[in-house]
Amino acid sequence: MQKDAEYVFTFYGPFVGALCLSIPLGFYFLISQWDQSRILLLIFTIGLYLILALIVGCVLGLIPVFFTGWLFKKLIKNKITTFTKSKVLTYGFLATLLWVPVILLSAMIYGENILIVLGFIYWGAIVPATLYCALLTRKFAILTEKSSLPNTISTTNH
Repeated sequence: MQKDAEYVFTFYGPFVGALCLSIPLGFYFLISQWDQSRILLLIFTIGLYLILALIVGCVLGLIPVFFTGWLFKKLIKNKITTFTKSKVLTYGFLATLLWVPVILLSAMIYGENILIVLGFIYWGAIVPATLYCALLTRKFAILTEKSSLPNTISTTNH
């Protein structure tokens, strides 16, 4: 189970976080640039934008995902299969609190304007991605535990 948390967070976390940020920003771009005469060009532009945002988001999201997954793994301590979904979500949210001091320190250094951007990234990407990855980690741990159990069905003929 130790490696499950790392793998789930590393492989799914950046994509989920980038997707959580890209879709609302894509809709904002669509609404703000709406012109019926150039709708095909607009849809093509937004599609390219979303692909680019997913790629950049996945690359930039690897560092936060690594530290959040590491902290989540330390919080659960190999007992995730005994936890309920609400407890897993609670530990996932506690793991996201790692980023609050970083956001507040950045706001103190760079000013209050960056607090809005970092707050959007925190609530729009980090929290949903971490909660989703926490539930996936629990699901993979339960599936791994079930597959490692011996088969209890007797196949002897009577």
